Amino acid sequence: MALAAVLLLGGLLAGSWVFCVLAAVAARRYRAVRPPAVSSFEPVSILKPLHGVDDGLEANLRSFFEQDYPSFEILFAARAEDDAGLALARRLAGEYPGVPVRFFVTGEPRYANAKVFSLETMTREARHRLLVMSDSDIRVAPEMLRVLAAEFSDPGLGVATCPYRAVPGASFWSMLEAIGMNTEFWGGAASRSRSVRPAAGCRPSCDWASRRPTGPSRG
Repeated sequence: MALAAVLLLGGLLAGSWVFCVLAAVAARRYRAVRPPAVSSFEPVSILKPLHGVDDGLEANLRSFFEQDYPSFEILFAARAEDDAGLALARRLAGEYPGVPVRFFVTGEPRYANAKVFSLETMTREARHRLLVMSDSDIRVAPEMLRVLAAEFSDPGLGVATCPYRAVPGASFWSMLEAIGMNTEFWGGAASRSRSVRPAAGCRPSCDWASRRPTGPSRG
């Protein structure tokens, strides 16, 4: 009985080590891939659904206002006019008068997923074909849109997404969740990146983005 337990534990530990090695190799291979050079700066519509104020929301939203990109707009949507997150976004918009910004109040969603309902509203109103969608807890580097534009220089690409780094909160359980997300989850995703890219026309990049299949930009 004791021997069986030792063998079982040893097998589990060996499997964990093998997974860690394979994940490290996959991550190294993934990071070695360089994005193509930017051939054009296609205008972008950034869609940001909001609901209240999360930790770090101001810094997160500010990172999108400060994108180093020649042509983009930001759309914000919330259920209610008095939403605190929407009020914060309005204040930030006043600090960046050169960035086109629009705000939408969707009311109560017509179906269970309120975030998707907000995204549906903003997608319908977006002026540009290239859409970037991200949650309110996402913070990006100033070159994010340039990286996405480079990826979409491939005419066969329809969707791009990417790994992100989870930042833990103050609690022990939040730290465990961040560790799991940054190691096990993304290790497995990196190991599959080669097969996903050609199979689905989906390329890992630095945010979630898609291009409308047809139709001109909205005026």
